[in-house]
Amino acid sequence: MKKLVVVSADALVYEDLETLKDTPVIGHMMREGAMVKRLRSVYPTLTYPNHTTMRTGNYVDRHGVVNNIQYTAGVKNPDWNFKNHIVKCRDIFDAAKEAGLSTAAVGWPVTGNHKNIDYLLDEVWPYGKEKQEDKQAFLDAMMDTGTPDWLLESCVVQHIDLRVPRRMPESSWFNTYVLCDIIRAYSPDLSMLHTGNIDGARHVYGVFNDSVTKNVLMLEDFMREIVSAVTATGSLYETDFVITADHGQIDTDRRVSPNVLLRNAGLIETDPDGGVTSWKAWSFESGTSAQVVINSALSDDEKAQVKDKVFKLFKDKKEEGDCGFEDIYTKEYTEEEEHLFGDFDFVLETDGHTYFDNAWEGEYMNETGHVGGKHGHHPDKGPWTTFIGFGPSFRKGAVIDAAPITDTAPTYAAILGLDLPDTDGHALMGILK
Repeated sequence: MKKLVVVSADALVYEDLETLKDTPVIGHMMREGAMVKRLRSVYPTLTYPNHTTMRTGNYVDRHGVVNNIQYTAGVKNPDWNFKNHIVKCRDIFDAAKEAGLSTAAVGWPVTGNHKNIDYLLDEVWPYGKEKQEDKQAFLDAMMDTGTPDWLLESCVVQHIDLRVPRRMPESSWFNTYVLCDIIRAYSPDLSMLHTGNIDGARHVYGVFNDSVTKNVLMLEDFMREIVSAVTATGSLYETDFVITADHGQIDTDRRVSPNVLLRNAGLIETDPDGGVTSWKAWSFESGTSAQVVINSALSDDEKAQVKDKVFKLFKDKKEEGDCGFEDIYTKEYTEEEEHLFGDFDFVLETDGHTYFDNAWEGEYMNETGHVGGKHGHHPDKGPWTTFIGFGPSFRKGAVIDAAPITDTAPTYAAILGLDLPDTDGHALMGILK
């Protein structure tokens, strides 16, 4: 029976393959396998929307995960979308279980409490800095998102020191070791792993540099561990491997706080201590874009008035020049052009070197004095991610220049012979036998 291991190396891009082409494991997979040079991400180019697309085959307007964070106005750091209940459509795990296959997901975003993942370790962490050093707080968060006691005991607790505190590359090693233990102990038919060290390095150091290269090369170490685990089960020659990712990044050097503009216009009200007491419009950061929401509690007439005021506010700011964003998209536009639809009314798109935050106090624009990588921007900006396929299902030497990231889940379904109908994407038959 065929098996499939999918490794998503967050923020890996096509240009990184030059670094990996001569490595023993990944280099061999590149030479003997198939490739899609560039995958076009969904908008926004964030981890959670794209990883949900990567397992459903659908754009954001169908799966419903529009942002990494939850829409909670009045806080600078909203909770993240850890749990699967917000996903509105079937995915590859549902299809696999319906076919009687066993499934594993380690660190894969928005999979918390997924009923059809047998060996589940969601990407999750406890809230609050004081809990970032607390092993039990991490284990409690894992159990709250569906990791059973027996899996914690057999595959997780022995590696927990790498996860606490939440930092890179240790967290990526943690995820890799946990998946390898799962493979050796249970040999799932479908395994999906998410690592974040390349993304983390790019956030800190910028898109291309020696520190990022070091983290790209670490992917070779992860793959060596995974191949070794698969080999130990005796299923190496029946296993297909995919190395891919969710998005690229662009270099940024300044930060914009759209909520400062909204507050100055009287659309956000605060108490003397700066706490938010009421709001009519709120901007939620999505990295190098921002999603602006009109308060749904307003009357229809007031919502219409506020919507007009907000659009004019940002339009005037743009006409002033050097405002940090190059365009203001309505959600009607983003739905039609990029299949992005949700509970927002406008999207602010970066000028190419500015990112957004949720702050409502201080200056509207801040020069950071540091070049760091960010994402969330329109998918046509910056480098694109990539796709390597190796194993019995892939045609040696087959290359596709470009494809949408929606095509990845239907491709996994085709490899495993699963029923995943009515997706926005299509199986990449040009690289399959």
